[in-house]
Amino acid sequence: MKQARIKFVDADEVHTINRPRAYAYGKKPWPYIDTVEFGPFALRSIEWIEFPAVAEFKRRSPNGEGRMPSSFEKQNIEQAASILAGLGKFPIESIGHALRVLGHVR
Repeated sequence: MKQARIKFVDADEVHTINRPRAYAYGKKPWPYIDTVEFGPFALRSIEWIEFPAVAEFKRRSPNGEGRMPSSFEKQNIEQAASILAGLGKFPIESIGHALRVLGHVR
C-alpha cells in the first residue's frame, strides 16, 4: 500500500497520508509512526485507517504554478484484507472501494 486515509480519535477530519518509509516506525514494538504529513504520532491515536483501491497522487507543476493532472495507482486491497484476516488481530471492514482497519473506538 502506498497511500491511506487516516482518522484520529480526537479529530473529525480525515487525512490522506503516503506510506511512511521503513525507518519511520521506530523500534519494536512500534508505539508510534513518523510521517511527512504530521510528524510523529502514537498509533493508539488512530480511530481507523483506510486503504483506497485506487490511490490518487496530486502533483504540482515543475515551476510551482498550478497543478498537473493527478496520477493514480491501483492498490491490492483484497490481498491486504487476506493478510489482515489471517493475522486475526485487526477488525476490518470493506467500505465502498476501500479497506478500513479499525483501531480505537471513542
